[in-house]
Amino acid sequence: MSINAHTTQTTITINKIVVNEDESSTAVSSGIRINGNDYEISSFPYSIEGLIPCSKYYIYPYAVYFGEKVYGSSYQVTMKGVNPTLSITKGVTDAIVLGSYTEGDATMSSQTITIKNVTYSADRVVLYGLDPNTSYTATFTVETKEGSKETITSTFTTANLMLKSLTPKNVRVGEAVVCAETNISDEETNVGFEWRKVDAPETVPSKQGTAIIYDGVMEGLIKNLQTTSYYNIRPYYQSAAGNMYYGEWIGIDPSDYSYFEPTVHTYASVAVADGAAVLTGYVMDGSDDIIERGFEYWVSGSDAKSRVKAEAPSDVQTVVASGQKMTATLNGLQSETTYTCRAYAKTSTETFYGEEVSFTTPVATGIEDMPINNEQLLSIHKVYDLQGRCVGTLLEGLPRGIYIQNGRKFWVK
Repeated sequence: MSINAHTTQTTITINKIVVNEDESSTAVSSGIRINGNDYEISSFPYSIEGLIPCSKYYIYPYAVYFGEKVYGSSYQVTMKGVNPTLSITKGVTDAIVLGSYTEGDATMSSQTITIKNVTYSADRVVLYGLDPNTSYTATFTVETKEGSKETITSTFTTANLMLKSLTPKNVRVGEAVVCAETNISDEETNVGFEWRKVDAPETVPSKQGTAIIYDGVMEGLIKNLQTTSYYNIRPYYQSAAGNMYYGEWIGIDPSDYSYFEPTVHTYASVAVADGAAVLTGYVMDGSDDIIERGFEYWVSGSDAKSRVKAEAPSDVQTVVASGQKMTATLNGLQSETTYTCRAYAKTSTETFYGEEVSFTTPVATGIEDMPINNEQLLSIHKVYDLQGRCVGTLLEGLPRGIYIQNGRKFWVK
């Protein structure tokens, strides 16, 4: 006897059983034995469900002759797996680890990613605070409700770090904007500058201040420098493990200052949901005091031909923000509409603008009936350091409404 069968993750389908017959014996019925159970098959195809992915099973075809079952030789079949894979996008101090799988007819019970003995209950993890030029091993584990467990492991190495000190800008008496060229991503927060007087003894610790990165340039503002002293300044990066990395020292004379305009940038990354968006911008002080900062936005294409870049179209709207790296949430946006936005900084004499960035809101139809709360939504894509501390979320700050995650729409109460 022989059989013809095919498998999925949890189902074996018998397409045909060939029974040996001659003129003296004709099978009354036929079937198979699997896992100690007999299944009489009267028509094909015939499926047996609820099996375990990746498991091996032995199938014994049988035929009934004159009321007696006769079993043939066993056939080994292997169920399909969910076949987990890992995709890793690595930077200098950051990495995105994405796990995927083929669910088939299995039912997933958990997906976890483990890096340096820290396990994240997610199939996508964004890591910051990594050490440059360092190897890390990521393991993606997928378990099914049927009882299978599959893992895949991949090793990646972060890139070499670049920290190149640039000439500081003395914007006013005792204040300087310090700069460095770097290949660290814009989202990294563990960066800054340290400074000390040139003639300070080694026993006196340097002072430190945080910085912000935009498009490969790290900048920070140092205040209260004494104009009668010279200073050395260098950029630094501190990994989540506490390791320090430094650029070269560069000197500064605080008494030699010039006029500088403020630096204004608009980050290209915009978190978009139905009717809402979160903008991120960057404003670094210049010589004049900034009296207001925030974002302008408008429907793309409005008055585009009749204005120059410094001018806003007639339907421009403004939202005020704060901080050097500032964020703002836009609400009440039109569905399936493209908007243009830009950061701005206003002094007593002039307004300065960042880059113009466009984004499109999604269509607000075909929403899944899947209400979840804000905490559940924000746990879908979280950002972690290597100690397992959550340091942010990709959609943090968005109000209730409809959100798109992994290509699906969710209603947040």
